[in-house]
Amino acid sequence: MNKLDLIRVGALLHNIEDSTSFNLVLKKLIDYTFATKNSSYLSVNQIIDYLSSDDGVCMSFSQTEILDCCNEFNTIYSANGNKDLENILISDNYLEEIKGKIDAIGLDIMIERFYTEILDKKKKKLYKLDKISEAIYLFLYNVLIESEIEYSKLFSIDLVEVGRIVRKVEYADIVNDFIQWEDEQKNNILYSLYGAGLEFSILSVKKDLVNLNAFKNKTLYLDTNVLFRLIGLNGEDLANRTEGFLKRFKKLGMIIKISTLTKKEFDDTIKQKIAFIVENMQHSNKYTINSFERLDRDNYSIFQYYLDWKKNKPGARITSLSTYINALLKKTISKFDINLEAKFDKSLISDEELNTQINSYKKLRYHNRKTEKLIENDIKNYCYMLALRKNIEIKDFSNVDYYLLTIDYELIHFDNNSKENFRVVFHPARLYSIILRFGGRITTTELMSFIRMLKVDIKTEERLSEITRLIINDHLNFYESDESLQQPYIDALIESQMLDQIDSADITEKRRMINEIFETVSKAKVIAAEKEIEEKDQKIDDLTNKLIKYEKRNLLLKKSGIVLIKLIISIAVFYALYKISYLFLDESVSVALSSAISLIGFIVFIFPKKNKNV
Repeated sequence: MNKLDLIRVGALLHNIEDSTSFNLVLKKLIDYTFATKNSSYLSVNQIIDYLSSDDGVCMSFSQTEILDCCNEFNTIYSANGNKDLENILISDNYLEEIKGKIDAIGLDIMIERFYTEILDKKKKKLYKLDKISEAIYLFLYNVLIESEIEYSKLFSIDLVEVGRIVRKVEYADIVNDFIQWEDEQKNNILYSLYGAGLEFSILSVKKDLVNLNAFKNKTLYLDTNVLFRLIGLNGEDLANRTEGFLKRFKKLGMIIKISTLTKKEFDDTIKQKIAFIVENMQHSNKYTINSFERLDRDNYSIFQYYLDWKKNKPGARITSLSTYINALLKKTISKFDINLEAKFDKSLISDEELNTQINSYKKLRYHNRKTEKLIENDIKNYCYMLALRKNIEIKDFSNVDYYLLTIDYELIHFDNNSKENFRVVFHPARLYSIILRFGGRITTTELMSFIRMLKVDIKTEERLSEITRLIINDHLNFYESDESLQQPYIDALIESQMLDQIDSADITEKRRMINEIFETVSKAKVIAAEKEIEEKDQKIDDLTNKLIKYEKRNLLLKKSGIVLIKLIISIAVFYALYKISYLFLDESVSVALSSAISLIGFIVFIFPKKNKNV
């Protein structure tokens, strides 16, 4: 089955109103088979063969399973024929209804509408529709497959094949735009695909999931990154959504805890973030917050948080920010009745086990951004969850009570691939989706909270090292001190697609590469400015020439008018003299005399004697 077909069957499988049972999920696959074959009459063997094929869902089912399902829904399916080769029939109306559901998904139309109506014009010029469509389909495919893997580990440690996941999603920013696009049909499809992972896992392990009562008294340990969101260090929107998740978890009777390991990591991280802010504030006379947002997604939110905090506290020193954050954490702990553990028993985790898990983690990680200390902190918490479960013999969701809540996708990826351990780690959205699955009718707010959390899944991995960010910031301020005019430099840096190379280079080479890119932008700006000046000068020259020509023409017209007047006067004089002389002289003498006098007068008029004093 190709990615598009898998996405379609996934969207068909999941329904918000459905209860979760093996036969109900299998019924949807049988429906999908009828719709794909465009037939209201199929044998049991035809259904089995299709579902097990590459065109189907690559899952094997027995005749008994198919017939049991059809018998449970005998108002829809009717069977005839002998027991060895049963034939299943559905009505023509029901066949059209199923086909209509599949056609209604309309992913291609939806993506095209997003591209033509929603996507930024600048991005349209850079990327074609087919490339954007491919990236969105890949993202949706990953959502479905990853959720299937994670849900499967609620039933069994026998994993489905994880090699189907394509880790890198291109055009992540545009896929993010697609996710955040306010469209009800799109939101329902995203939620269905996410939830369909549960249906696929039910089919894989052939076991129903427990109901909402099974969530009572489960203990959720919060990772540092969840704490950051909860107290608002990553923005108000994420704080509100994380609060919404915790309220749901608490309402079901789940217990929320923070381990001493996490509390220490939280404190150390706050110190590191504050030191980062101090260093950057000293490093630049005017900090470029907009460029920082694009180049450093790890630290942007804490820096923005600091700026917002300082607005309301003029004159406050940054050192008091740590005290403020700790007070905020205490308030949050009290609000959600979170249990902060007082101590940690080091004997629970052996050095051998810790090192083994760390080595396994390093083999499975898909980027190398984490420090050794961060990896150790994550794995210590992971091993702590395993230690708390140590005396449990049969490990499944019904009797395992300890889980780590995190938004660290690399840690989740590690947990997914750990064949020795039943599920340890949950993303809040994953756990939330299961609860919503059993919680009855879902409100629009809940659905949007879930959709917003998906943004994290495809967040770009290009997070630059601190020294690279500082050098970039230096060069930005050197080439253009006005923050409002720095955007062309940032665009050129990102569009160069050299950020990874810059990040891995030594300091001298970093500066050379960044300088080369910024110098090109600077020269282009100078050339553009010079060209603009030349064009203005040329316009001035053209206008001056026009004025000179206009003056010359006016002067010529003036002189021509004077000559004409003088000529008219000479003719008049000639005519007057001729008439007068005609009375006394004969005609020929009169003409000659008049002409001579008129000519002399005309010459005198046209060429007047110059004033020597001028």
